[in-house]
Amino acid sequence: LPSLSPPRPPRPLHPHSTFPNNLHIAILNMVPLFLSLLSVTFAIDVSIFTDDYFFPVVSDAETIKHFDETQHTHIEDQFQSLTKFDIDVMEGESFSPPTVEIVGVEKAQDALFPEDDVLAVELDGDSLFVDLYREEDEEYAFELAVLYKCFKDGKRDIRVTIPYSQVDQLDDFFFEGKVTITWTKVCVANQPRVGLSIVTESNDPVVIDGGVTEGWDPKSPSALIGLHEDTSRFFIGVSDGSQTYSKPTVEVSEPFLKVDLRGDASNANIIEFDEYNDYDDGGQFQMLEAIFTCLTPGIADVTITYEVAPFLPISFAFKKNCGGSAPAGFDVLTSGMLSAEADVISDGVALEAWNPETRTAVVPISEASSTFWVRLSSSTDPVSSSISSSGSGTPLVSTSLISTVS
Repeated sequence: LPSLSPPRPPRPLHPHSTFPNNLHIAILNMVPLFLSLLSVTFAIDVSIFTDDYFFPVVSDAETIKHFDETQHTHIEDQFQSLTKFDIDVMEGESFSPPTVEIVGVEKAQDALFPEDDVLAVELDGDSLFVDLYREEDEEYAFELAVLYKCFKDGKRDIRVTIPYSQVDQLDDFFFEGKVTITWTKVCVANQPRVGLSIVTESNDPVVIDGGVTEGWDPKSPSALIGLHEDTSRFFIGVSDGSQTYSKPTVEVSEPFLKVDLRGDASNANIIEFDEYNDYDDGGQFQMLEAIFTCLTPGIADVTITYEVAPFLPISFAFKKNCGGSAPAGFDVLTSGMLSAEADVISDGVALEAWNPETRTAVVPISEASSTFWVRLSSSTDPVSSSISSSGSGTPLVSTSLISTVS
């Protein structure tokens, strides 16, 4: 029970009252106790944000058993980089900035940034600056964020302590106490971050479940950013939990290309899954925009890497065309069949028989003209061009549209 100030002397009975004096005195002596118990009944409340709603973990200064210091059963799994609480106080109540500790760690711990060999914990939120934000006689909910940085596989119990007090000047009442919240954090390291994906602006997958998709692998990228595209946007999201990530790094294979990054995902940040604005509908993505500046013609490889500790890093790559060469997918054929194999120029590169440096292709003397077919791999309607020569050997070169192959 809260400590009470000395009871005030009983008021004298009315001269005509027949109320027993000793019972009157007993009732008056119980009034401060009743008021103190009433005040405690409306003490501090704390809720945890989980499954997209706030669930009470401390009600009237009493911690539920799932977060109790000795009976706690709540677990934050490896896919949670963040746990959020709301601290609610009423008029006449106040609390001091919360502290956090890793249970069982013997060495001295920082009250805001405890750390051991398994993980480091950090507190954030306006509850750390309660004296700056709260106005007198104002009801307000303060946020407390607990961030995790895991180093290796393991689990640790985390305990948050929140000192609080109640003051009632009218009834000369003062009470101090504290609430504790305890839970378990699980860490899993050096594995792909399941649930984390990156897509393009057209929703093409770049990374799925922490693994790069075909065409975007840094070892052999084939995804191409076209000549006339000055920017390219990517979107990062998670389908479960929350995930912190580092400021991305960018590597460019050639000095003639400059790449700048901007957007929410261009700096260290945290992404959270929102069940009501879900991942499949494109909700809660953070955008990374790559801005290209070509200084000279050429094609360069661009690799972007995110650290998503404690999981494996995520890297994806693509090619940026700065001009000066035939576009990828540009084919020249001697056959007009759509399914025919490119036998003159394939993917913008002349084959050996038709290469000006090593040419071995021979046009029979009996042929007065040759027809070549031009095809773009991104097009379903290749066009043909004709290059003709006279039978006398004097070249008569012309280029014209002959037909469309379907």
